[in-house]
Amino acid sequence: LDTLADHLHISKYYVSRIFKQETGATLMDYILARRIRQACLLLITSNKGIEQISIEVGMYNYPYFCQAFKKLVGTTPMKYRKKLR
Repeated sequence: LDTLADHLHISKYYVSRIFKQETGATLMDYILARRIRQACLLLITSNKGIEQISIEVGMYNYPYFCQAFKKLVGTTPMKYRKKLR
């Protein structure tokens, strides 16, 4: 958020407000959803371990990754992988 605000030469509060108005989601919620979508793709197309995938999508806290994945997808990363293979 700070980097984006600096690049656009506006306050981070204004960036947050405009982003939410235009997308309906906060910047952090959008980034989290984007990371989980990428994780879904990697779970289907690779044999990498789930913890490695969490790191590759930028989520270094594995328990949080699993919690967020389940909240957004409705199942755990392991069950997601097994179901779609």
